[in-house]
Amino acid sequence: MTLCIGWIRTVEQVEEVCLIADSCFTGGGQFLAAPKLFPLNRNDCAIACAGYTGYSFPIVEHIMRSIEINQKLKDRACDISDMIHAIVDIANKCLYEERDIQITDDGSPEFSMIVAGYSWKFQRAYLKIISYNKQSKQMYAKDTQTIKGKPIAVIGDQINAVRKKIFDLLERDSVPQNGNFDMQPLEVLMEYITDPQIRNIGGYPQMLKIYPFMNLLPIGFLHMNEGEKVISYYGRPLLKYETFPYPIYDLENKQFVYMKVNANEFVLQPELTKPLNQFKQPKL
Repeated sequence: MTLCIGWIRTVEQVEEVCLIADSCFTGGGQFLAAPKLFPLNRNDCAIACAGYTGYSFPIVEHIMRSIEINQKLKDRACDISDMIHAIVDIANKCLYEERDIQITDDGSPEFSMIVAGYSWKFQRAYLKIISYNKQSKQMYAKDTQTIKGKPIAVIGDQINAVRKKIFDLLERDSVPQNGNFDMQPLEVLMEYITDPQIRNIGGYPQMLKIYPFMNLLPIGFLHMNEGEKVISYYGRPLLKYETFPYPIYDLENKQFVYMKVNANEFVLQPELTKPLNQFKQPKL
């Protein structure tokens, strides 16, 4: 399945809404370069999705296309706190068209979303979880739970265990009630990603931030892979000739760094890759 976390990080009195996720899809195999964070085309909000990809991806795509054709959604005249109703309606409309729906053990559709952004109407960060209501038998938007008085959204696998681990890290860092979060949720995500015993959470981490001045910023990650430094972006390792103009989080040194970028430099140099041996034809 997956693990997605949304929280509010405070840096020098400035709040930034953070969204993170792993990059693992499972379904008979493992695909470890799957995007799970989706910036919406208005630059003040984004979606993280978890669940069965057979309809989670189509639903997110329909939400993004709805913004393209509705001017008030696109130019932010409709605040995120109002747009959330359209997002819920689209999710319900799409699920209504499913004829063989994938459900969880409790009978709910295997699908949930975090909607994160910044509300110009209320001048504050905005975090909601969209999930299934068993009483109304529809998807709905609900407030996130809190840890130490601060909202934090968790969807996917092992939600309660993840929340407990985040709380323990805040205790380790002596964060008081209503104190400021830093990158503790990312530490928990990386613990799950790097655990070889956990199959459903893996791949490369992915992250984006949303600021009060209505600006969304994707984040890359710098990490070691088979002895080489690798930069990943939304779950995909960059090609050696690609440039990256956004901040990069160095997982080893726990700091943000930048790539020296020449915007005019993009020299195609086809990479030598390993044979795709995993796609062998089955023996008859």
